[in-house]
Amino acid sequence: MYKHSAGPDFQSGTRGKSLIWYEAPASESCVLQINSIGGWWAAVFAIRFRICSGWHRFQLGSTLGQSRNEARRLAGWLGRDWFESPAKRREYRRLHHGCSGFTWKLIRQGLEVPRYEDKDN
Repeated sequence: MYKHSAGPDFQSGTRGKSLIWYEAPASESCVLQINSIGGWWAAVFAIRFRICSGWHRFQLGSTLGQSRNEARRLAGWLGRDWFESPAKRREYRRLHHGCSGFTWKLIRQGLEVPRYEDKDN
């Protein structure tokens, strides 16, 4: 868990608030990040491979079945196996065109990480 106070350089709706996020490294090259700003959002950053899944909204299930359904729904974007081999990463880039070409430098310079708000993305 990480926490940061949003200063004047943040969007007007988040200034002065505490931003909380969680990171779960799948490997040294791949991190799942979960943000709790404006609902729950998750993204995979595999920058070594120039991939970022984009942000995907999800719901925290109140039952194990609901949580499993959400995990299955997001597996096509956030599933760990997509990032474990060159062949799977190629397939991921082919399926998700807007998720490739990411570097930390470009993100710092303002390259927009896509947001997918539709629950059925």
